[in-house]
Amino acid sequence: MKTSLADCLASWSHRLDRQPTVGFVDGAHTMLQNIDPRRDAPVWDEKSTVDATRD
Repeated sequence: MKTSLADCLASWSHRLDRQPTVGFVDGAHTMLQNIDPRRDAPVWDEKSTVDATRD
């Protein structure tokens, strides 16, 4: 049985007892509009995460 995106969203909405405040299409559009400023952001891997969160 194949699960659709709508089924997944409905399942998590029910589990979390929350509803999305932004629709999928609007959220994807906003994400694509704001992706350029983040192109140079570091990519986190296990070592960099450990180093950054070490006390």
